[in-house]
Amino acid sequence: MQNIFKSTYRNFIRKPTTNLINLIGLAVSLALVIILSVYSYSELTTDNYHKNGDRVYLFAGSAIVICCMGILAMSLFACQCRIKEIGIRKVNGARISEVMTMLNRDFVKWVAIAFVIALITVSWQS
Repeated sequence: MQNIFKSTYRNFIRKPTTNLINLIGLAVSLALVIILSVYSYSELTTDNYHKNGDRVYLFAGSAIVICCMGILAMSLFACQCRIKEIGIRKVNGARISEVMTMLNRDFVKWVAIAFVIALITVSWQS
């Protein structure tokens, strides 16, 4: 666990602007998804006579789709930046699972950090 924090810190120091943009984007998207989920749940469960109930679900669903597209775009960008490294590893005999673990390790760390920031933001908001 300590090595994960060290590698995250080194990666952040190496490319601070890119990682800061990624972290802020993930935190904002996750916070919006959580806020919209809580809002739509509270709006649609307290009063069944809501005139625009379908719009609330449509808005929340479209926000979730947009957030997922942003996360997909960031992961594809990370893959494109490391395409030479992936090719060298495959030539040297790495399995697909090892390459996927290498790519997902950094991304999962940033998603976890952004999720914690989003939870703090949502708990402060409500």
